[in-house]
Amino acid sequence: HQGFDLANFDDRQYPLSDVYVYRILKSDTYRSFKEFVSRNFNIPPEQVRFWIFKNRQNKTIRPDAPISESYIDTSIGEIHAKMTSRQNEMKLYMEVAEIPLSGLTWFPANHIMVLMVFIKYFDPDKQAFEGLGHLYVQKIGKVGDITRVLCEKKNFSPDTPLKIYEEIKPNMIEEMKLESTFQQSEFQDGDIICFQKVLTEKEIQEHTTSGRYWDIPHFYESLTLRIVVSFKPKLKDLVPKPEFDLVLNKKWTYDQTLSEMLLTAYLSPPVHILFYELEMKELTKVYWLGSTVKNEIVIYFRLPNNGIINDIIKVILKNEKVTLSSPNSRIRLFEVYHNKIQKEYTETEPIERIHEYATLYAEEIPQDEVYADQNDRTIQVYHFTINPIRIHGIPFKFVIKNGETLENTKVRLRHRLGMSKIEFLKVKIAIVPGTSYAKPEYLEDDDIILSEKKLSNEECLGLDHLDKSLTEKVIFIRG
Repeated sequence: HQGFDLANFDDRQYPLSDVYVYRILKSDTYRSFKEFVSRNFNIPPEQVRFWIFKNRQNKTIRPDAPISESYIDTSIGEIHAKMTSRQNEMKLYMEVAEIPLSGLTWFPANHIMVLMVFIKYFDPDKQAFEGLGHLYVQKIGKVGDITRVLCEKKNFSPDTPLKIYEEIKPNMIEEMKLESTFQQSEFQDGDIICFQKVLTEKEIQEHTTSGRYWDIPHFYESLTLRIVVSFKPKLKDLVPKPEFDLVLNKKWTYDQTLSEMLLTAYLSPPVHILFYELEMKELTKVYWLGSTVKNEIVIYFRLPNNGIINDIIKVILKNEKVTLSSPNSRIRLFEVYHNKIQKEYTETEPIERIHEYATLYAEEIPQDEVYADQNDRTIQVYHFTINPIRIHGIPFKFVIKNGETLENTKVRLRHRLGMSKIEFLKVKIAIVPGTSYAKPEYLEDDDIILSEKKLSNEECLGLDHLDKSLTEKVIFIRG
């Protein structure tokens, strides 16, 4: 992996990492999943341990915590809800132990004083990183204590002088003090150490003259300046012109770009070329909901970096699969975390406010919400199975009409869900408090007037029914 973190999972601006993707049932146990993967790699299950990847606040993604063996007979769905509830999929790091620590013990049990850190080696001659796996280090151990181990991994002489850095985030690569402990350096599980040989002045001069980056911080800086540019002919000719992508540097001049393009396209100078610059956009996706939350369409497109939410709505409306009940219909764009609505966007908000890991949904605002009167109120509805923390499905906004009986409310809910009468008989309706540990209040009397309930802004309407993904759908696990 030639980039930040341990892998590129989602950034399509650069080549995605080759990761293994497994489709498994949420009802499968951790034991069955572990045995299945172990068989695929021909490794005994006891030598395998899985770590959960976590999205950190500084926008990096690192292994955060191992899945405890106490979960061995727990369903993957429950583990996902407990450990990665804010992510739609589970990204896992598969740790393999080659020799036991002692007896039948393969992995360190005390994670209070021991850390798992990852190692990268930078080769200035190749202008590339080499992943060297991971190490276990003592929190109270000094950084300099691992230099011999690092030399051994590269078959260097044990006394080879090294420079050691921490990869904190793309614009923060800091040299580590060899006399400091890992605890003093504020290390935690999943952190990344990068190292290289200490170069002589002559070696530094040779690299500089050849246009190579000679140290880790400058090489990382070059990665932040990389940009993928697509070159395509503006006009169609009888003789097709080549199309290609180039990884360029944001600081390059026009002449450098042209030179690189000619080499790649196998064109022979002199060539007269006129560049038309297209605005760089980021690839994203939105799930469009039709007249019911059952009808879901995925729309992929690229967003202008300096655009507003209304730009997204315009792109959605141009999609041939999107139909509206009226030309004057209003569109709602909202983001979902862990199967609950977290934010609804206004049309004038800048696109940059969209959370990096958000799942976006768009829908036509229903007529009963558009024409709701001052005594009606809008509430969030979400799905769960038995326990309100076992959330699933697509959440949505719903109008509680003033004076309407629960019997009539159920009819509108059923139409919104796109369910038949028989299917809807299996759905229980409840008022769910804002705190996850509080018990839901189930509504069983069809004569209840829901608008007469004094609901707080934190309370939701919960639909308790079977998660069909247990039998029909699967979850993705990346490792």
